[in-house]
Amino acid sequence: MRNLFHIDPSVTYFNHGAFGSCPMEVINVYQDFQRKLEWNPTRWITEDGKAALNRSRRELAEYLDCAHQDLVYVPNPTAGLNAVMKSIDLEHGDEVLTTDQEYGALDKAWDFYCKESEASVVRSQIQLPITTKEEFLSQFWSGLSERTRVIFISHMTSATALILPVADICKRARELGILCIVDGAHVPGHVYLSIADLDPDIYTGANHKWLLAPKGNSFLYVKRTLQHLIEPLAISWGYDPDLSEENRFQSYHQYQGTMDYSAYLCTPACLDFIRRHDWNERTTESRALIQEYTPQLAEILACEPLAPPTDEWMGQMVSFFQPSIDFHKLRHHLQTEHRIEVAVNGLHDEDYFRLSCQPYNNRIELDRLVDIIDKYLRVNVK
Repeated sequence: MRNLFHIDPSVTYFNHGAFGSCPMEVINVYQDFQRKLEWNPTRWITEDGKAALNRSRRELAEYLDCAHQDLVYVPNPTAGLNAVMKSIDLEHGDEVLTTDQEYGALDKAWDFYCKESEASVVRSQIQLPITTKEEFLSQFWSGLSERTRVIFISHMTSATALILPVADICKRARELGILCIVDGAHVPGHVYLSIADLDPDIYTGANHKWLLAPKGNSFLYVKRTLQHLIEPLAISWGYDPDLSEENRFQSYHQYQGTMDYSAYLCTPACLDFIRRHDWNERTTESRALIQEYTPQLAEILACEPLAPPTDEWMGQMVSFFQPSIDFHKLRHHLQTEHRIEVAVNGLHDEDYFRLSCQPYNNRIELDRLVDIIDKYLRVNVK
């Protein structure tokens, strides 16, 4: 599988979760779309490219199990969610309920928009390690109050790499009549997702991570009844208040003048790659590997797993926390001495060591990683 990707063959790459990696054949499709754009920019931007964009969005909607009318492409989840946050009519005293596990860029965005409206962000503290779903839900809902207007939750966290019980949270939010927004950046191509079953109000995901798309391919889903509330970040040629509700959402958010949306058009090629290479079966094996090695790595790092290494909590990523280890120095050692790429993510002044496992990784690489970390810690941590 490694030969299907452009990844430097001299590097052991355990950091797919950060920026993804696109297969060579999808890159070829991507570049072909760019060549078509430059061959006749006028026709491509006004006709052929738009038709290809509509086809791509329809295939993505089928994969996500939602209506294509409820979906728009965005360059990344942060851009899509900024449009949402900017549009929500929060007032003085209103509260946004979230956790202390959320992605840093979106923490900053919520703080910014809540400050403007004199609302507050309530971050429920989640005690790690997590042991049961009931324990997590109890901690999360402890932040609920009569002033809660929005719930914002990651489907899978970034720094701590935990799958959260968002189905339970969406269900209760519906019962309470509270707007529920899910950040699924790490979910498409990684964790099972049926938007129809989950039934969130708003959902965003990054296709350029685990769905193997080129960088800049993400989506924003908004429930039909809420679409009229969400204004685009940039007012451009697609903005026409006289459009029918059926066409307004996509026109407002999708057509932003001159832009290269070749990355958006590659979704069908990604889905075709996944089908032809039995990717779902292969990623199941990757998930099993990362779960198998979690206890061993936790023992070497002298820490507990952040949650049980099961499908309920863990996908193809795992994170570890150990304050006595300088993970930045460990990462530097792995990069410079052994050509191994891992992630170190900061969360509230704490660092988490994160590994991702894809079908282009294998047991030999994991054994080597374990051995190198063990030897490093014997010398550098007393």
